[in-house]
Amino acid sequence: MNNYQLDEGLTTIAKTGLIAFLLALQIQTSQIGYLLILIFIDSFFGILRAVKLKEVFTFYKLYWGITVKLCILIIPFLTAGAALVFKINLIYIVNIFIIIIAVQDFVSIIASIISMKAGYRVKSVDFIEKAMRVLMDFLTELIKSKIDQIKRGGKEEL
Repeated sequence: MNNYQLDEGLTTIAKTGLIAFLLALQIQTSQIGYLLILIFIDSFFGILRAVKLKEVFTFYKLYWGITVKLCILIIPFLTAGAALVFKINLIYIVNIFIIIIAVQDFVSIIASIISMKAGYRVKSVDFIEKAMRVLMDFLTELIKSKIDQIKRGGKEEL
């Protein structure tokens, strides 16, 4: 009989590695935990909305939605990683993005509840797309300034 239990030592190593990674990036583990909970609550309400509005529901859509949300969760990791590489403090931007992702999920949950009550799909505002544009512009300018600084041979601090 096949037993598909994960090795407890392996899961402990994975958890420890994840916590060490988050600490190295100065991201609080509780923030990521709250975001994951919001992602799954949002997915649950998305399923309820689809059933209530008689929309086509497939597990492919569910998996795709969760995958997209987890990929969006990578944004703070990439920002914190860029901060480490360029030796600058971007923890405030990381925290702002974590808050934006949480607000986006919360708004999505509320939109699903309103949709179920109204009987039609209510579209929510995409805060993440707007925030991504701001972050992309900021990081582009930051990288350009660092490259210019390297070309000049200086070691100015931000």
